[in-house]
Amino acid sequence: LLNLAGKLLIQHTIERLSVVPADVRVILTTKECEGVLKYIAEENGWEIFCGDSQNVLKRFVDAALFFDVETIVRATGDNPLTSSEITMETLSAFDKENADLAHIAPAPYGSGVEVVKRSALIKALEKASMPYEFEHVTPYIYGNENEFKIVTAKYHSEEVGREDVKISVDTREDYERVNFFVKELMEKKLNMTIQSVVDLWNK
Repeated sequence: LLNLAGKLLIQHTIERLSVVPADVRVILTTKECEGVLKYIAEENGWEIFCGDSQNVLKRFVDAALFFDVETIVRATGDNPLTSSEITMETLSAFDKENADLAHIAPAPYGSGVEVVKRSALIKALEKASMPYEFEHVTPYIYGNENEFKIVTAKYHSEEVGREDVKISVDTREDYERVNFFVKELMEKKLNMTIQSVVDLWNK
């Protein structure tokens, strides 16, 4: 909910993802946070789903069942520079390989998404046992590659495939850096493409 270059941080995330084809767009949250997020969802034509406050994996499974979706594109709300281009390439790799889970790597930290099958999340929820596997969404899947088809695809541009570029917002320092980035991109009237972000990082 921080102000980032004149908009709420999550608003930037929503804008990046709104160009990606989807049958339903949902902010997943908890009952405690519904009040502050509901108007943002409604304002953008998104749904809101309140789920388990501790078991985030269950929250995703419950939402997937509620909205009856088989394929989930998972992005985190504190990544205002989530890349729609990387998201589209992840979806393409997921479909092409009939994956249970697909992601792009290497990629700027905070730019990517995961595309995952509902059936894989349900299986993970049934079999997971460690607290970390419930607090996050996909650790059980990554930790049990023999049970799932995991596709790690490369982005078409090696110049963009950069793990040293950090554009998530986890700390105050991250916020100040990303706030500067977004302001620069807006002032120069540049598209919020991942290429533009990497070019600015290089400068």
